[in-house]
Amino acid sequence: MPLIKASVEELGFDFDDIEILISGHAHPDHVEGNALVKEMTGAEVVVGRLDAPDVRAARTPDGKPLPIDRLVDHGDTVTLGGTTLTAHLLPGHTPGCLAWSLDLEEGGRTYYGFIECSLNGRFLDYVDNEAYPNIVEDMRTTYRKAREIPAEVFVSSHGVFYGLDEKYTKLATREEGDPNPFVDPEGYKAHVDEQERLFEEALARQLAE
Repeated sequence: MPLIKASVEELGFDFDDIEILISGHAHPDHVEGNALVKEMTGAEVVVGRLDAPDVRAARTPDGKPLPIDRLVDHGDTVTLGGTTLTAHLLPGHTPGCLAWSLDLEEGGRTYYGFIECSLNGRFLDYVDNEAYPNIVEDMRTTYRKAREIPAEVFVSSHGVFYGLDEKYTKLATREEGDPNPFVDPEGYKAHVDEQERLFEEALARQLAE
């Protein structure tokens, strides 16, 4: 948590100003810190309804339950100040994996911003998965839905999925008139294609074992 706090403040924000904490999906590396962030800031913790059972069953490393202050479904919105995010249910990575869309403005233009949950299916279990028997169908449906999203600026659950380091470097060194590297609709489409390909490879490998 000290690293996360320092990173937030390095970006010029006050960690204590955090008012809402949204859980994209219920894997431990994405939710175990929620309790401490809430303790430090008092933030409202937002969780997708379909992932709530896994969040309730999880514990922090020292055994504390994880907080849930508000449950949301597909199409619900979360608003703070002048920014509104709309939830998109894209299950597969977890049953209640939630992505979020919002309007982003720069240079007199409005872009479709998209905070992806995760399309990564390389390390999931697909064969005889009793805890999530329809995971394969959900993954394939989600890739189809993801292609229908008109994302222009997108981020994901891990920076490597959308080239964060490369884009940030270009942003810091761009000259006046250069395009914003985070405006990347073609990169989003390529990302969906790549993640689907890796999922199908993982599924075929597991079926063959």
